[in-house]
Amino acid sequence: MSILKRFTRMLRADMHGLLDMLEDKSLLLKQCLRDMEEDLEGERYLLARLRMTKEQTDDQLEQKQTELENFENGIETAMERGEDRLARLLIRRRISTEAHIQALIRQNAALVKELDRAVENHERRRMRYEEIKLRTDEYSLKKERTRILKATNAAQALNGLEDPWNSAPTEAAVELELLRRKGAMGVQPGMPGREAVHA
Repeated sequence: MSILKRFTRMLRADMHGLLDMLEDKSLLLKQCLRDMEEDLEGERYLLARLRMTKEQTDDQLEQKQTELENFENGIETAMERGEDRLARLLIRRRISTEAHIQALIRQNAALVKELDRAVENHERRRMRYEEIKLRTDEYSLKKERTRILKATNAAQALNGLEDPWNSAPTEAAVELELLRRKGAMGVQPGMPGREAVHA
């Protein structure tokens, strides 16, 4: 019984550790991006197959159009020679070929619609992927910046340093800078500055 309790406790601890790890947003975002990359790759494969099928359909359609022209020429030649039996056979084949051409035209139109829809969906998903990737990069940079700031603040606290970005300048520092600038401009201390002279 004690072994079973220990095993259960270990499993629970591992599950809690796993859940804690999963709560790290950067890990979740990276996994989401990997999943999206796999989906996009699958869509690219589907698009390639659709394009190849459309090319094959176009080739078949062109071949059947050529056959139709040949049957038409053969029918005319058979009728000129008085070979009705051959003309009937060629007319049957011509009608069958026309039906096949119409089926290929319908198939081609359906392929064009499906291809357009697949391209549109792929582009929309690719844009979403790029947006999430950008946000993930921003989040990672923000997280890294926060980590660096915390480390810097901790180091400053250990060294007893004041944060120069958050401290306001003292009045003495402002007055000292003003006097230094007046000296550089040739204005004597105690004399009014340019604003008083121009007024």
